[in-house]
Amino acid sequence: MPILKLSYQNLSPEMRQCFAYCSLYPKDSKIYKNELIQLWMAQGYLKCSTKKQHMEDVGNKFVKIFLMNSFFQEAEKGIYGEIISFKMHDLMHDLAMFVAGNDYCYLDSKAERVEGRPMHVSLESKAIHLLNSLDASRLRTLMLWSYTEENLSVVSNLKYLRILKMSPSSLCKLSSSVGRLKHLRYLDMSCKIYPYKERQISLPKSISNLIFLQTLKLYEWDKEFFHDSITKLVNLRCLDVGYLPTVTGRMTLEHEDGMVGLGKLSSLQFLSTFVVGNSQERKHGTLNELKDLNLRGHLEIKHLNWVREVALESQDVNLKEKSRLQSLHLNWSDEKESGIHNSDSLQLLESLQPHRNLKQLKVYGYPGVVFSDWLSFLTNIVDISLFYFHNCRYLPPLERLPYLKSLEIRSLYELECIYLEDGSAVTFPSLEILKLRFCPKLRGWWRRGDDINYSKDSHNLSIAPSFPRLSELQISYCPKLTCLPTFPNIKDLYLRDCGVEPYSNPPHSVYEKIM
Repeated sequence: MPILKLSYQNLSPEMRQCFAYCSLYPKDSKIYKNELIQLWMAQGYLKCSTKKQHMEDVGNKFVKIFLMNSFFQEAEKGIYGEIISFKMHDLMHDLAMFVAGNDYCYLDSKAERVEGRPMHVSLESKAIHLLNSLDASRLRTLMLWSYTEENLSVVSNLKYLRILKMSPSSLCKLSSSVGRLKHLRYLDMSCKIYPYKERQISLPKSISNLIFLQTLKLYEWDKEFFHDSITKLVNLRCLDVGYLPTVTGRMTLEHEDGMVGLGKLSSLQFLSTFVVGNSQERKHGTLNELKDLNLRGHLEIKHLNWVREVALESQDVNLKEKSRLQSLHLNWSDEKESGIHNSDSLQLLESLQPHRNLKQLKVYGYPGVVFSDWLSFLTNIVDISLFYFHNCRYLPPLERLPYLKSLEIRSLYELECIYLEDGSAVTFPSLEILKLRFCPKLRGWWRRGDDINYSKDSHNLSIAPSFPRLSELQISYCPKLTCLPTFPNIKDLYLRDCGVEPYSNPPHSVYEKIM
């Protein structure tokens, strides 16, 4: 412990506060990076040294330092190398609790009373009865892992509260008294305990009083929130909004006006989902809402099939200038109702061109015949997934993308080949995972002029493309695909309902995986 204390003493004062705050998490729990940074930010622990610097950047820097110095460990990373979560060693957690003193308090089932007058409290479900013992005048953080409406009546009196994080619950309506929490910076109501029941969380109009709110997380959203309240939350930096699927898998909330007013939130950094409106008047919920938002991280745009005037609505989307976006999902949906014609689909897709820094792209339900060429110029892309294209026959060249590690193509019903052959045998230099599913017209790997290779003849063998780093290959329900490229480092090979045969004999361990 003395050595650990010395490491702690070498931290800056801001980092010491950030480390002590981690004592609110249970031992051995997974700590999600973005959430922790947002909590630090809400407490004012992240100070920017220049006007161009963002608090999120400072938080990411702190996380990296903590990992480098073993304050955090077991970092979980995504496919493109981003840190998702991590843990604290038990000894480090003990140190965090020691330096936190009585200001930070984690109360579990063993807790019989509240020690001192803590400012930051995390309450497990079996300790919820201690909520009434807290000093309302000092409390700045309250994390509830179980609660009732009666508990929330107590919360409304915590007028200096900065953070309110609530666990899964059956609660459907947030009391209007939440508007009294005028110092609130962080509100998390991302309830997920009933994922198969139709239930909408109703937000009171008083939420517009929370003008200092930086982070708002909801598992669902209601229409009135975007009409009446959203534009008043001028300091909002993170809006994480989801849906609650029904038993049939359809989304319960698909409001005609979409997400109205987001374009006025100049501080917004994270937006999990943007829903295009379906209103005939097209005054609200259009793609132009995204024009001036300097977003980072992940963004999903849903119901692109509801875009009616492509030239008017898409000209200023400006995704190409959003250099900090890491992940982009474009969703046309598979519903019959649509305001866009297939002839306009390519124009819309062209306007949605992302910045070259993008690492992950997922496209669902694109209705066009041709895919935009910008896909070939995403030179930093690591992960591409294409799902449910009913009309697309060819894709732009992907084989030269230097960092592409994962490519999944599913239900592209008219697709005939994977890429255009240019005479070079080395393709997809970094690709490790390739999944091809439900492509009934897929006949070959490359297209040269009007010819598509589809047989295992000597000519094709001599120019067979090589996937030098491919370790996992899955092909299913592609009946016309009759040959495979070479893959010297394959480890997992899954074949089902297709006529392919490998060019060279894979290891015996691979044969056992073939179906």
